[in-house]
Amino acid sequence: MIDETIKFTSEISATYINFLNVNIRLCGQQMLTQMFSKPTDTLLTYDSFHNPHIINAIPKGQYRRARRILSNNKQFQSSMRNITNKFLNRGYKKKKLAPLMEEVNQLDREELLQTKGQDKQYEGLFIQPPLFCYKRVVCCSSVMKSSTVNHPMKGTPIKIKNVFTCETKFVVYMLKCPCGMAYLGQTIRMVKERIKEHRNNIRNYKTNTATDTPVSRHFHNQGHNVSQFRWLVLEKITQTKRGGDVRKSLGQREAYWIKRMNTSAPAGLNDFWSLSPFL
Repeated sequence: MIDETIKFTSEISATYINFLNVNIRLCGQQMLTQMFSKPTDTLLTYDSFHNPHIINAIPKGQYRRARRILSNNKQFQSSMRNITNKFLNRGYKKKKLAPLMEEVNQLDREELLQTKGQDKQYEGLFIQPPLFCYKRVVCCSSVMKSSTVNHPMKGTPIKIKNVFTCETKFVVYMLKCPCGMAYLGQTIRMVKERIKEHRNNIRNYKTNTATDTPVSRHFHNQGHNVSQFRWLVLEKITQTKRGGDVRKSLGQREAYWIKRMNTSAPAGLNDFWSLSPFL
């Protein structure tokens, strides 16, 4: 059964036919082609949030299409003016349209109608086409992207002062599970390497093995899975001009954040923290 909102229309003529964006008609012994557009066709406004490259390319594409379709030069000039007016009504600037019109006016219609052959100049460079692929870092899908983080217990927002990447080193980080509990940790390596270890421990958890950690144990006991794992960096430790032990400072800041976020067990997932950085 056909949906009532779908309507079919038909046009019958012995002298013309509309197909896609072309109107083909008989004029005496000649066959002429003209532009055709549906009443519902519209152009993007100039202030649209599309990529600027797309917005700027649309006028030239429309002018080239008119040059290619219209077989009569007089009709082509008239169509160019109509197209320009449509763009002006949609907020496009005349100073940007004018050079495009001039450029398309210089094009040879016969060349535009030719099928482009394959350029053989560089075919010997690649016996097989190159393969370009991009792989997203695994931990990027689970990072919490925000300039603030909510306290795990109180829910109050805490501002994060700096911007970090998955390759930042000497950081204090926080892990969160879907039930709201949190774990505070620190690493001197790129944080993505430490996060990858946490994910692997959750995925491959076995009791009384190296994968048995407070985080992986909690995820296993509560029935969470690794796709629900979330993390973010709270702070990066940098060496001061006076020098000092960066690792010791890192341990002190970890203890500070554990206390501030109240992530010590049983409220959180930190089952212990050391006083050695303060000694």
